Amino acid sequence: MTNSCVVIPCSFMYPSGIRPIRGIHGIWYFGQPYPQLFPPVVFKSLTDVVHESYKGRTKLLGDLNQRNCTLLIGNVGTEHSGRYYFRADIGGANKYSYPDFAELKVLDQPNIDLPEEIVSDESLELTCYAPDNCPDTTPEIQWMYTDYLPDPEFSSEYIEESNTAVISNTLTFTPRPMHNGQLLGCRVYYPNTTLVYERLISLDVKCK
Repeated sequence: MTNSCVVIPCSFMYPSGIRPIRGIHGIWYFGQPYPQLFPPVVFKSLTDVVHESYKGRTKLLGDLNQRNCTLLIGNVGTEHSGRYYFRADIGGANKYSYPDFAELKVLDQPNIDLPEEIVSDESLELTCYAPDNCPDTTPEIQWMYTDYLPDPEFSSEYIEESNTAVISNTLTFTPRPMHNGQLLGCRVYYPNTTLVYERLISLDVKCK
């Protein structure tokens, strides 16, 4: 989510015959893995010189000498959405640009799963999702404008796939014709911060 943080888990390999004499250094790039194309520098272990959009936002959490290149990016914005590449400098001519990348998507509002059609008097499930990839704080999800719904039920789930985690909250109820055009909302907030995100939807209830 915008203005929160994200951790990109990362590990790397290099030929076992190489012995780094002066330690390993690393660079994270945005958009392209090859330095000759002058991609924006996200993080550089040797200096603090990075692209202006990443100044004061990045921190290496991993130990490069342990082949761990995990990166933290703070205060992210939608302009930071895209591909991130790592390059390792083992010493001498041993510099490696890895083709693997992490793709970051920064959202400014939560996602809501809506069925293609909402039919009156048939049970309806709406699910709201929020990413949970910032170790500093975990988001919470609330549904808004549910007071007029008949017997709404709420269920939460934590989903972890590959290198990303998502929190979801599912609202279940049976819509009536009178609910056509009613607003529903999902609010995602981070406790003890000012970070709040909302998305509103209008119910389009069809009669059988």
